[in-house]
Amino acid sequence: MRVYSIGSLLIFMGVWALLFVSFTNPWYHYVENYTFSGDTFRNYQADFYPTHVKVISSNLTTDRNYSYKEIIQTDFWTTKIPLNFTRYVKSSFSFAVLGWAVATGLIVLTFFDMNETEKKWVGLLGKILGFVVFVFTLLSFSLYVVFKIKLNDDCKSIYGSSSQFNCDLNGSESNHGFFNGKFFGSTKMAYWGGSSGWRCVVTACSLSLAGSIYNIFLFHKKK
Repeated sequence: MRVYSIGSLLIFMGVWALLFVSFTNPWYHYVENYTFSGDTFRNYQADFYPTHVKVISSNLTTDRNYSYKEIIQTDFWTTKIPLNFTRYVKSSFSFAVLGWAVATGLIVLTFFDMNETEKKWVGLLGKILGFVVFVFTLLSFSLYVVFKIKLNDDCKSIYGSSSQFNCDLNGSESNHGFFNGKFFGSTKMAYWGGSSGWRCVVTACSLSLAGSIYNIFLFHKKK
């Protein structure tokens, strides 16, 4: 048994698990609060999943799943805003799925390599696939960061610098920073940023980078 291949197996099983967890957890959140008699209460929360948005409102007593189109056009009354930003959300999720699929293939290949096969293509493929997983996860979390910039661009393409609807910030009644271009941010009434699913992809990217470097030097190597 090739002992070094066990290390690769453990690393990319970790990557596989992190990406799998990301598929079932929110990647982003937007939360609005209100203050009453000096106390702060949560009034509205939107958790962004790769395929839908879960909204909890009315003092956290009701919840509903929305499409990305509905969250923009129903909850924020902005029916004219285009949905170009959703391309980045979909692309981000697609790359995460591709990374997970390649990690699955690499895990299978590693089991094959642990049986001390002498086929040279196995070692070469193991080194290549580790890097491919890293590239896919890097593209995934990077593209997701861009979606807030593009959402801000979509807003400005309709409202521009209109004083009636501020696409940047300044907490108007209907927009407490939701359309702001910053991935992380806050106002007196709201805050937003990456959630557990997106953080899992970031961690998977870091782990796959370490794994790809490990594979270059040690995959298919005899002790």
